[in-house]
Amino acid sequence: MPIEKYWEMKRNRCSRREQLAVTNSESSYQCFLDSWLELIESSEMLVLDQVQPGALEKLQVWKGEGIYLVLVTMRKNKEALMEQLQRIGLLPLLDDVIVSEHATGGKGKSAAVRVKYSDDILRVALWIGDTEVDFTASREIGCKICLVSNGIRTSEFLSQLGPDWLYDSISDVNIAKLFGGCQDHR
Repeated sequence: MPIEKYWEMKRNRCSRREQLAVTNSESSYQCFLDSWLELIESSEMLVLDQVQPGALEKLQVWKGEGIYLVLVTMRKNKEALMEQLQRIGLLPLLDDVIVSEHATGGKGKSAAVRVKYSDDILRVALWIGDTEVDFTASREIGCKICLVSNGIRTSEFLSQLGPDWLYDSISDVNIAKLFGGCQDHR
């Protein structure tokens, strides 16, 4: 399958089974899934990840403004994640890293956040993400959600979720504007 077709299907939420059917490989679904789960967080695959253009610079600005930054992600291997974040220059910008199991989805992400932060803090938080899982997690904890469409989902799909804000990229997000110029972003 051409890479463009793969990403089109992925961004439009086509299942792995549907993607495999395009190449007449649907019968190998379980073998594919087992291999994918084993490889996705391997060192060989993690070095292929790239930070979205402008994201590192935006996080540096927010960190300089005193905004408390927390990464909430679904991973199986926290050690590999921490190594990856250090390698790509994100770890020094983050105040906290919270990991939940992939299978738990948005409810699992929100539960992992609730373990560390009170409802008072979460009500004034801003969740920035690029998937329906992020949307669900933000709604579970009751905070505002800003979705960005330069990730794995299209803006058309994300807009249907009803986020508080939708931008093309994290580099477009102006937190001071969203919150009316508030100085305390914690």
